[in-house]
Amino acid sequence: MFKEFTHSPLISGAAKVALTGLLFSFCQSGWAAECRMDDGDGGTTKLVNSEYSGATIRLPDQGAYINEIFTVNITPGIQIHCGPGNDGYNLMAQTNPELLAGSKYNEGMFATNIPGIYYSVKVKTSDTGIGGLFGTNTSGWYTTAAWGQNTPIQDRWINTFVYLYVGYDYQGNPNRETVIKPKPGTLGKMSIGDPADSNNKPWTFTVDENSFQVPIVLPTCDIVMLGNGTHTVDLGDYFVSDIRYKRVKDVPFSINFNDCTSVAQYTTKLTTTKLTGIDHDLLGNTLSTGAQGAGVKILYNNGNSQLIPNDANSSYVMTETGVPTSTQINFVAQLIADGSMITPGAFSASGVFTISYD
Repeated sequence: MFKEFTHSPLISGAAKVALTGLLFSFCQSGWAAECRMDDGDGGTTKLVNSEYSGATIRLPDQGAYINEIFTVNITPGIQIHCGPGNDGYNLMAQTNPELLAGSKYNEGMFATNIPGIYYSVKVKTSDTGIGGLFGTNTSGWYTTAAWGQNTPIQDRWINTFVYLYVGYDYQGNPNRETVIKPKPGTLGKMSIGDPADSNNKPWTFTVDENSFQVPIVLPTCDIVMLGNGTHTVDLGDYFVSDIRYKRVKDVPFSINFNDCTSVAQYTTKLTTTKLTGIDHDLLGNTLSTGAQGAGVKILYNNGNSQLIPNDANSSYVMTETGVPTSTQINFVAQLIADGSMITPGAFSASGVFTISYD
């Protein structure tokens, strides 16, 4: 009797413990029916403290993402909380039209300080990186991330990823900006669960010029040389009468540019140490004992315009709206009489082409 009496409560106690544990597990899965940002009252936060720490970027071709994705934190911080309710777990978004400049793969593209360069923003959990991007909807709400009961978001803090993109409308960096930074304003709103519910109110996300700043290479070309691979244009051999009676052939030549970055406009000027001609607009012979009475005229625009040496107001501006990584500028050299007596001899003229990039 004593053994039965002492044994029975032990069995009963074990059963109670097991039952209590079962009920606790059941209740835990039952009350987590919705999540919210912070306390669910909504608010406004700003992207701050970019974690970009990479090198200065060479911009890719038009229509390509810049191969740098970086985290930008927010202030005040937002933590995700889950609890009883019926508004679900989905991350909902609505984009503000203020900074929206276009779209790529249904991602909202926001304006930067450089026309044609854009960025998109993914709001995400800071540790797992799961989240969704602002899209193109400026009215109503859409699900940017379909989160569920098993998505690991409980008690996670929120920050953002930023993606940079060079649009097809990018036409260089004429203002020679040294960094990419956002235009200040409002990106949009996000909410977890039904944003119309009283305890799932959305948060507004804003940016300013200090939210991120990514250094970029200024417009430049790494390789510049004559099309023939040398530094010399061969004018040929002529008789004095050929020059006097204008029987000298035009000599086309080009300056080739390769490995260019962000160059949409090439401005060329010409200088020389020796001028000749009635209007002092020809390259003169630098050989003191050489031929006399001739000079070289440099033409562009299919030979219709002259590039005048040592003239600050004379330049050839070529625009490349496609911002190619390589191009060439075509010129024509003419050996012509300079108005003085023509005498035979060797001839060598020098000119320095100075190119600026925008």
